[in-house]
Amino acid sequence: MRIMNKLLLLCLFSISVLSCELAQLNEPTGLGGDGEMGEMTPVVEEPTTFPATLEDFEQAFHGGSALNWGAQLFTVAGMNGFQQCRLDDVMTINDDNTYSYSNGAIRCGGGDVPTRSGTWNVTDDLRNIVFDQGTADEYTVQVNGFADGVISLSGQYIGLAIRGIYSNQ
Repeated sequence: MRIMNKLLLLCLFSISVLSCELAQLNEPTGLGGDGEMGEMTPVVEEPTTFPATLEDFEQAFHGGSALNWGAQLFTVAGMNGFQQCRLDDVMTINDDNTYSYSNGAIRCGGGDVPTRSGTWNVTDDLRNIVFDQGTADEYTVQVNGFADGVISLSGQYIGLAIRGIYSNQ
């Protein structure tokens, strides 16, 4: 029975990972050549600077009321190419430390809910954003850079390194 459960979990994991539509793109509009580990390097400069203060961070993140953020690049380590299912997602960041997330028209698998919402907080060093802190859905992303309406984030999802570059829309 334990072996059967492990096989079932392995199958479900494989289906969920492989259910994202992968596409290898050669020089698409707005992107440069291949980067490390088969990733595409964005033509949009990845920011390496950070806002100086919490107030500057929050102003850039929610614009004083709400800002919509869309993925320009989204990669999962070990998977070559873009994760098309994430490129049409939009996250709205509100000034009351709440967010709403829309998965767009292209779903990444059966577990992808159309929308979700919750809270966000930035750490004191301005280098991490914690979503849904104190809940079972708590998730922390590292801020790799944030400037001129572009934010670079990275984290881990089911043991895989993920990276995204987002711009406000």
